[in-house]
Amino acid sequence: MPSAATLLPKIFLGMKVKKFGISATNDQDRVNDLGASYFQGLSKSEFSSEVMQNEFNPQDITSMICENPSLRAEITVLPFRAMPNVLLNMGTSIMFNRVENTTYSRNSLEHFNFSSFSNEAALDGSLVYNQKLWFLNLYGGVGTNLGYTFNGFLHIYGNYYDETAIVNTGTDGGETSVGKYVSFNESHLMKNSLHQRVFLQGGVAVLFFKRLEIGFEGRRGVGYRFNTGNPLKFTNLVSTGLSVKWNLK
Repeated sequence: MPSAATLLPKIFLGMKVKKFGISATNDQDRVNDLGASYFQGLSKSEFSSEVMQNEFNPQDITSMICENPSLRAEITVLPFRAMPNVLLNMGTSIMFNRVENTTYSRNSLEHFNFSSFSNEAALDGSLVYNQKLWFLNLYGGVGTNLGYTFNGFLHIYGNYYDETAIVNTGTDGGETSVGKYVSFNESHLMKNSLHQRVFLQGGVAVLFFKRLEIGFEGRRGVGYRFNTGNPLKFTNLVSTGLSVKWNLK
C-alpha cells in the first residue's frame, strides 16, 4: 500500500510542489482608530441613546486589545525552475474568535467597554527567498492576503453619572440638580467586512529526518478593512507563530 507522502500531488498549477504544511499564529491586526465610532460603524443597528449621549474622548481610553488566533493550511511550490531558492507559498486560513476591545474610563465610577467577536476566512500568498545555513533554513520575502469577516457580534456595557438640572425650584427660584448612575448592557450583530494586508515575512526552520520541517515565522505589514456604509479603515499587522511542514523529494 502506498504511503500518504506518495499520494500527495507533485505538480500544482504547473509548478513543482516542494512542501505542505500548517501554521498556527497569533495576529494583532489593529485598526488605527479602535474607538467608539469604529464599533458603531461595525454594528448593523444603532447603539442605544444611553450609550450615544456620552462623549468618547481618545484621552479617556485606558486599554485596547486586539487578538486574532489564526490557523493556516499552505502549499509551497517552485515558481521558477532556474531559481530553486525562490519559493511561493499559497494557502487558506481561518481566523477564529477575533477579539477587539476598547475601554474608556473617566474616573473610578464611570467606564464604557466596547468588544467585538468575529471570524475570518482568507486566501494567502507569499514569495520568499530560502537559504540554508548549517542545519537551519532561513527565509524572507513579501506577501498579501485577502479575507472576509463573518458571523460577528458586538457587546457594549458600562455605567455613567447622569445629572439633571432643575431650575426655579423652591421659594428663592434657584437651581438644583439631581443625578443617578446609569448602567447599560447591550449586544448587536456586526456587518461583514472585507480585509486585505500586505506584509514582510521572515522565519527560521529546522529540518528533521530530511522531511519534517518545524519553524518560527513573523509578519509585519499594513492593510485595510471595508464594510458597506463606512469609511475605509487602515490597519497595522504584527503576526508571530509556529509552522509544521512536510517536504517532498
